[in-house]
Parts: sequence; structure tokens; C-alpha cells
Amino acid sequence: MCGGVEYEWEGEEMRVYFPYPNAKLPVVRRDGAIELVTWGRRNEENDPEASMFPVNGWVREDSYARGDSMWNRYRNKPVRIAVDAFMEKDDSGKSHWFAMPKGECLQGLLLVVDGKWRVYVMTTTPPENAIPKIDSENHDLFGAIETEPVQIHQRWPMHRSL
Repeated sequence: MCGGVEYEWEGEEMRVYFPYPNAKLPVVRRDGAIELVTWGRRNEENDPEASMFPVNGWVREDSYARGDSMWNRYRNKPVRIAVDAFMEKDDSGKSHWFAMPKGECLQGLLLVVDGKWRVYVMTTTPPENAIPKIDSENHDLFGAIETEPVQIHQRWPMHRSL
């Protein structure tokens, strides 16, 4: 379900998790620039600005595609989210990081309510087996370290061309 992301912002490596208050995702604007946009809404956000948005950080592709989808109540626009990696949990709840394929980004849905924005990560059915990235101080310079594929739970972030 993409519980965390890694990206670079102003020369700094960022690792952001959805539960963090004020978690932001790097959204590609129409002019190609990147804008940090608040990632969904958490349960504990009760201020009036936040209360206009649905509580969660994800939108299922099949739910969005339905004509009677709750997402249609909002002014929305599909957007690209420029990340270097994302975190998913396997069937047993263990976290794994996955590198974003070169030239790809996450598919997002930007909601606009009263001039305020929030972005939600679009999800789909996970691949049968996903191979996590090597996440260590000793990078795999020679391609000698193999990782085992893992079974991801029911949701996987959608990818699209950057």
C-alpha cells in the first residue's frame, strides 16, 4: 500500500512515512517542476482544512474507475509522484523497500477542495513476486548479492512513465 517513500529534496535524501504528521510527496507540476504536497489525511488530523479530505493516503485504481466512486465527489486530477523508492509490507507484515524503475514514477490522485491540495497514491494488484532493493551500507557493486522475491499484501502502488 506504499507506507513510505524515498526522494531527494533540495539536495537532501528524504525518507517519509504516511503516519508522519505533515508527510509530503513530491508531485510533478504541469510545468515539470516538483511541488511537495501533503500526503492524504491521517485519523488524528482534525483541523477544518484537513476535515474536507478523506482519511487515508491511497486510492484503489478499481474504486477510482467506478462511476459511483466516492473520489468523484472531489475535484481531482491524476498526477505523477517522483520518488526514488517506496516501502511495502509483505504478507507477514514485514517492510521491504523497492527501487523505482528508471524513468518511472508513482501514479497519484490530487484532490482539490477550497483551493487546498492533498495527494493520494493510486494502488493496484501487486505483482506475484516483487524483488526488494539492497538496502545496506555495502552497496552491491558487482551484482553478486541476490535478494529473494517477496509476496506483497493486497495493494501495490501504480507506476507510470515519468
